[in-house]
Amino acid sequence: MSLAIQLAQERRRVRQLERTVNQLKRRLAPAPAESSGFVRRLVTQAATVFDATPTEILSHRRPRRIVEARMAVAAVAVEKGLSPAEVALVLHKDRTTVLYARRTVATFEAVDARFADKITRLRCLEKITASQPQS
Repeated sequence: MSLAIQLAQERRRVRQLERTVNQLKRRLAPAPAESSGFVRRLVTQAATVFDATPTEILSHRRPRRIVEARMAVAAVAVEKGLSPAEVALVLHKDRTTVLYARRTVATFEAVDARFADKITRLRCLEKITASQPQS
């Protein structure tokens, strides 16, 4: 194999590794402070609506009430314009889990009146909190 071909292959490999490193850096970067504050506020509000504690919502536990609360937080945060990756960082989940939660919440809302009521209350709480001046 000629030296020129080997050099071209090595350059291609270096570019591929640089892309991989940049993707990992983005994934490991902390969420912006305003995003994490917003999601944490949603977690606190969801804890009151779904009868859970914020610690439970941020944990890896999977009782239905906690999973529903976690999915509701993810869905409302994405509705408000945060990226799934930002929400996932705060909830200690993968961004695809956040996307799945958003789809699942839409389905639950359509078939479960109890869940629809709870997520509506969470959205209302967020609107009220967002309209209040920050101290």
